[in-house]
Order: sequence, then C-alpha cells, then structure tokens
Amino acid sequence: MLEIKRIYEIRGYNALTDVAREIYEIYKKHGNGFISFKGLEREEDIINNPERYYCLVKNGEIIGVGAIMIEEGKIMRVCIKREYRGKGYGKILLAFLIGLALSKNDRAYMYVRKKNKVMLRLLRKFGFTIVEHNRRVYCCWLRREELEKSAIKIYRAKNSRK
Repeated sequence: MLEIKRIYEIRGYNALTDVAREIYEIYKKHGNGFISFKGLEREEDIINNPERYYCLVKNGEIIGVGAIMIEEGKIMRVCIKREYRGKGYGKILLAFLIGLALSKNDRAYMYVRKKNKVMLRLLRKFGFTIVEHNRRVYCCWLRREELEKSAIKIYRAKNSRK
C-alpha cells in the first residue's frame, strides 16, 4: 500500500526522533548532492519543523520524502530512495506537494541545482517555468493556471490514444 504521511503519522518507529533519523539518512544516502542541507544540519532540524516534511510510505517503509513551506508555496528537498526511482514515485510525491502549495497560493516554486537533470525533466512535465537563479541553481515555478493547462493537455493526449 502506498501512502503519503506527515512524519508524526508514521507507525512502526519508536519515536519521532527515529523517523527524523530515517529521513535525514535518506537525504544523505540518496540525495546525490542535490539536496540542500541549509537549515538542515542535523536530525533535530526535522523535528523542529515536522509540519514541513511528508513521507511517501510503501508497505510501512519510507521510500521518499519531501518538504514544503505551504504558506509560501515553496517545495524543497524532494528525494526518492534509489531502488524506487523510475517507477513514478517522485511524480506522485511532487504532485502531492504541488497540490498543497497551490491550495494556499497562486503558485508553487522550488530551487533546483542545474545538474539535477531528473528533477528538471519532471518539473517540465508538470509545466513549471524554469529560469536561472544563479550560476548553479534554477528557480522553478508553476502558476495554478499553468498546471490546469498541463493537466488538460495530458488528459487529451491520453484519451486520443484510445
């Protein structure tokens, strides 16, 4: 079973600190150098902001994690364990986070390192506009109406194949 849960909703761990430790390890082990650790120097930083973190859980195992500052619409630190990549899980988690961001804002945005080609490709599929922020990072944003256009395009393409 696949679920998206806040970190304090996850069962099977002894304490919130164990969940935070697991998330931190996922970022370190599977982040490929793309995850920013600014403001995330230690596991306790996750516990201090539990409302930001959402976990993609498959059969009780955390397979991915993402963070969001809902009031700003800022999506951060989306990461899927390597062995689960290429199966659509990143798309599911990102779609969820976009939905949260757009529930409070007219746009969702995130900063992505230029070398993170996988995330940039995924953002383009959702219709994000990608602009240079600095020599190493892009600022990627999506307005609500652009997501609606992308969804209609995907729906039409899918139904035209039938």
